[in-house]
Amino acid sequence: MKVLAEALFLFQNLPILRNKKTLSDWQKEINKFIWGRKRARIKFQYMKDDIRRGGMGVPDLQIYYDAAVLEWVKEWAILRKTRILALEGQDLNKGWHAYLWKRKGFKEKNFNNHYIRKALLTTWERYKHKFYRKTPLWLSPLESEHMREIPRERWLTYKHLVREDNHGISIKPYEEVKQLEPSITWLNYWQINECFKIDNQIGFEKNDTTWDKVLKLEKKVIKVLYQQLLIWETEEVYVKDNMIAWAREFGHTINFEDWEKCWQKKLKYTYSTSIKESWYKIFFRWYITPVKLAKFNKGKRGEECWKCRKEKGDLFHMWWGCKKIKRFWRKIKKEMEIILQIKFTLKPEYLLLGLTDFHMDSNNEKLFIYMISAARIVIAKSWKTTEIPSLELWTLKLMDIQNMDNLTQIISQKYHTRTKTNWNNLSRYLKEKWNLEI
Repeated sequence: MKVLAEALFLFQNLPILRNKKTLSDWQKEINKFIWGRKRARIKFQYMKDDIRRGGMGVPDLQIYYDAAVLEWVKEWAILRKTRILALEGQDLNKGWHAYLWKRKGFKEKNFNNHYIRKALLTTWERYKHKFYRKTPLWLSPLESEHMREIPRERWLTYKHLVREDNHGISIKPYEEVKQLEPSITWLNYWQINECFKIDNQIGFEKNDTTWDKVLKLEKKVIKVLYQQLLIWETEEVYVKDNMIAWAREFGHTINFEDWEKCWQKKLKYTYSTSIKESWYKIFFRWYITPVKLAKFNKGKRGEECWKCRKEKGDLFHMWWGCKKIKRFWRKIKKEMEIILQIKFTLKPEYLLLGLTDFHMDSNNEKLFIYMISAARIVIAKSWKTTEIPSLELWTLKLMDIQNMDNLTQIISQKYHTRTKTNWNNLSRYLKEKWNLEI
């Protein structure tokens, strides 16, 4: 996505946004482009979620901006680029860590007079307590209290200064600290102890958090931060409304592991956009139904199924409950059993979403996904008509998927090894039933 690369360049070099309005307007324009300026059928909260959690990986500009800002803040924490930090903080009365981890009673208005510093600190304050509930060990009490008169190349952090024994956490004796940093004086040691008394009131974070991992990274910092911020942003939609709706219509709960198997394994069987699109559309219940149209038109249109013209045409009925569609699925199941040489029960979760609970080898599992995808695609092509797809159309679509898969195998072998799909059973079926050879 070309726009994302240009936006990231802007975020990294000019992190000066103090409110969300600008990014919100940009995001709205991108969403209008995605939906062709029509009403969105899938919540953006679901679309931006990670692909491994059932989302579509659509970039969220606000989160990318926050990740780029936190990459700047990282330099305030590790204190390596001393010349740049000295230039950025030449008018400050305290060290950088004093502003990153403000102690009770600490106030200074001078920091916010700098436009970029204010924007960076605002973002850090928003996420600080998600990264840490206790005092971090990378905090340097001496750096936070120094008045910028004495430049140092190395600042001792709590990781160097504290020790833990049976009596709890305490500051190391002056002699041990002196060995670590010979320039430490008794005044410095007293400052360290005073800061420790305040910081120890909430305790110290002993385990590494995501921010600790970020501080060690030299590359892919924005990627790691974006993934973590996205998890926090989408934690309330971990179980999506459409997942609950499918479980309700199937009449039983669906384990989260079964959904993850679809997202993390079965969708990776193919590079085909049309197959993935078909699965996402039905998973997110994207399709317009007679019931939805009647609701949009406030009852001016009927709710009857477009196929049978008798029953209420909600999503589940249109894909499974309709007698005409059910007849088509029975035919598909019969042909699939012949091709795969297995027996399975006619269930909607098997044929609509590929949520299988019976054993198949990896090749048959891949063919199973291709076959139900072909069936979904031919049904969708006659969605608003009274026609029911024929076996011939399903077979032709399956042959098209086979050709696509063979081309994919040829292309992908140039970059990485991928297990080839064995289509021999389908070739045998086509020869015996339709007298076709591939």
